[in-house]
Amino acid sequence: MNIRRCLWIALVLLAGGGLLLHLRVHPLYLPSDLEHINMANLFAFMFPLVDLIIVSVLFMSPATSAYGYLLNGMFAVYASVLMGHMSIYGYFVNHPSLGEWIFTSTLPDILIAWADFFTGCALFYVLQLPKFDKAK
Repeated sequence: MNIRRCLWIALVLLAGGGLLLHLRVHPLYLPSDLEHINMANLFAFMFPLVDLIIVSVLFMSPATSAYGYLLNGMFAVYASVLMGHMSIYGYFVNHPSLGEWIFTSTLPDILIAWADFFTGCALFYVLQLPKFDKAK
């Protein structure tokens, strides 16, 4: 198995893990109402779904990997801002200790988003490396 395939599999697994994590934290259906989709959680579901499907497909080809790299980076920034906002809000509302805040905040989720980005970054450079070698 080559490095390109390993990085692509890692990218898909990180995006899939993010999607499953979001489904656990932000369920589409509330237990009290299983007939209607919870629209407030729909966007929290859509971002990792697009990451899993569209970004992964864009990274399959060197010709479209730049678009995957750009979209993957935008998702990492959006994830950091949106989840960071939730953590800061929770800190000021609940006043947990620093240790509780780190382990109960969205910091681990943000780190997963950045791991997904840097995996995509490495995959982008592996895909674009032949272009840089020809330019020399």
